[in-house]
Amino acid sequence: MPPLKKQKQIRLPKPVPDSVAKARDEANAKLLALAEQKKKDEEAKKAEEARAAALTAMKRAQEDSLRNAQVAAEKERLAAEAAEKLRLAALEKARKDSIAKADAEERTRLAALEKARQDSISKAKADADAQARADAAAKKLEDARLAALEKARKDSIAKAEADEQARLAQLEKERQDSLAKAKADADARAKAEAAEAARLAALEKAKQDSIAAADAAARKAETARLAAEEKAKQDSIAKALAEEKARLQREAEEKARLAALEKAKQDSIAKAEAARLAQLEKERLDSIAKAKADEEARLKREAEEKARLAQIEKEKQDSIAKAKADEEARLKREAEEKARLAQIEKEKQDSIAKAKADEEARLKREAEEKARLAAEEKARQDSLKAAADAKSKADAEAKVLALAQAKEKAIADAAEKKRLEEEAAIKKQKEIDAQKEAAARAAAVKAAKERQQASLPTFEDKNYPEGITEETITENNRTIYRTILKKTTSSEVFSKVVYSWGGVFYFKNTTSVSEANFNRELKRTKLYLKISSSGFEFRVLS
Repeated sequence: MPPLKKQKQIRLPKPVPDSVAKARDEANAKLLALAEQKKKDEEAKKAEEARAAALTAMKRAQEDSLRNAQVAAEKERLAAEAAEKLRLAALEKARKDSIAKADAEERTRLAALEKARQDSISKAKADADAQARADAAAKKLEDARLAALEKARKDSIAKAEADEQARLAQLEKERQDSLAKAKADADARAKAEAAEAARLAALEKAKQDSIAAADAAARKAETARLAAEEKAKQDSIAKALAEEKARLQREAEEKARLAALEKAKQDSIAKAEAARLAQLEKERLDSIAKAKADEEARLKREAEEKARLAQIEKEKQDSIAKAKADEEARLKREAEEKARLAQIEKEKQDSIAKAKADEEARLKREAEEKARLAAEEKARQDSLKAAADAKSKADAEAKVLALAQAKEKAIADAAEKKRLEEEAAIKKQKEIDAQKEAAARAAAVKAAKERQQASLPTFEDKNYPEGITEETITENNRTIYRTILKKTTSSEVFSKVVYSWGGVFYFKNTTSVSEANFNRELKRTKLYLKISSSGFEFRVLS
């Protein structure tokens, strides 16, 4: 308290000494009251200046915490983008490897099909050659049999003539009987020859009829098969076109939905930022207005001071109520965010299940297609085998080549369809990953905003020993767990702040960090401290 200045004594007329003393006492009392009021005013001014300094320091700390949180969020975003680039590169490499593997398998399969086609052509050629050799052998046997019959006939005639000449020397009757017998034998031989010729003609006619029937049946079966293949091909093309149209429509709808979501997100961010800036500006203006009002209130009487203190108490209660309402709103937002993430996870699992079902259906269709192709191949082989007796080498090769070309085209169509399905699955997975990344970024922004509400208190400097020191500081509304790691002149301070309302915040020195970075940095620093205590240089990696 500054010393009181000496007051100039008031000299009153001596004729009234009691009035002088009374006036002097009143003057002294007024001077004391003025001094007391001045002291109170100075104390109120100092308290106001201290409060303004505390508000300024708190605002600066909040701005520093916000800036640090923004820098940390930007680092995390860049790290997430780098990780996403690596993941996309890995996916692209896996896709290319899968395509290369599919191409190699397709080339191997086509080579096997070509080998099977060549083997089939070779077999058909061998069967045709064997049939030709069999026909030649049968013709040779038939010629030998006819020659033997002719020789036997001639031998029989010669023998009969010899016998006849021998018998002519003996008896005329015997000669006549022998001639009659020879004539009968000649008639029998002619009849046998005529029957043999009729039998050979019937065999040749039956053979030609069988060949014609087999050829007609083969042509009919081949025509029906080609018509069925053409119908299946047209049905497959129509189905593929319908699926492609539906896929394009779904992609357009999905793009529109994502664009609407992105616009809503940007609008929400812009609105929140504008509201935050307006709130900051309002708080600044309110602070200036309040400081002015406080300055004016300071000049008022004691009753006005009591009213101001009552107003301050009311504002304190309102602030506590507002903090409680904000906390309830935060808990509600967290519950809604958890529900939204659960919904996203459910949609992801449903998408995976649908993709799995689609893959099983595709494998089933491929199995059915393979079975159908196997049945067609068997029917084709049976048809070729049935028609091999009557068809030439050129016809067999032409039919086999046409079948192989149609089969290769069907295989190429199936491979193209498989590639399109794989690309659609990869695109769907990318969209799911993008949604998860957006949710993670929103959570990071939310965590950064929450960290803005927490501040690390200042502690008095202590002479901590080298090594690891852990301490716990308990305050009214929070508990602080500190770990100090010191080596010579280097030190790191890790702080975990747990609030009574449930909030938990992490700091490295004075920088706010995430829980994962806090645990990783603390573990790594402890490890390097232990290593350095064994004789190695101590370094703290950033």
